[in-house]
Amino acid sequence: MLAEQPYPQQLAEDMFAALVDQYSGSMRAVGYQVLGDRQMAEDVAQETFLRAYVNRSALDDHSNIGGWLYTIAYRISIDNRRKRSRVLLPFSETIHLQDDTTPEDTAIRNEAFDHLWQAVNSVDETYRLPLILFYKHDWPLQKIADHLSLTVPAVKSRLHRSKKVLRAKLLHVVE
Repeated sequence: MLAEQPYPQQLAEDMFAALVDQYSGSMRAVGYQVLGDRQMAEDVAQETFLRAYVNRSALDDHSNIGGWLYTIAYRISIDNRRKRSRVLLPFSETIHLQDDTTPEDTAIRNEAFDHLWQAVNSVDETYRLPLILFYKHDWPLQKIADHLSLTVPAVKSRLHRSKKVLRAKLLHVVE
């Protein structure tokens, strides 16, 4: 009977490893968007999976495991951000430029993206997170609503308000 026990344990470990493979990039992205630091984002992902493993019995709906992991990662990220001062990340670090751009074009584009990212970081978190999830990560409205425990109209409202705030903040840059 003892020979049969390692098999279910190994199966559970293999399933968890597959889960980590599938969602680790998304968990790092959540940490990176909130914290703006690649190393801290990696730490967020690791801590997310550790907490998920320890609290795996708390997962009620296995079909929404991505949302459950996202919520854990987001809360860890917010906690980490509270513990340290806020770091602004140049948006240009996430932009992939074409090979035919000149260094001057690249510098101009990077400066524009830096202004945009600073404006995004200055938006209240209530409005910033839906904005980033929708425009940077291409999440559909329903998925954002589910993960933030909001209605779709509330997400639309927050997106509208965040765009209005961004427009006002970036207007002076254009002028």
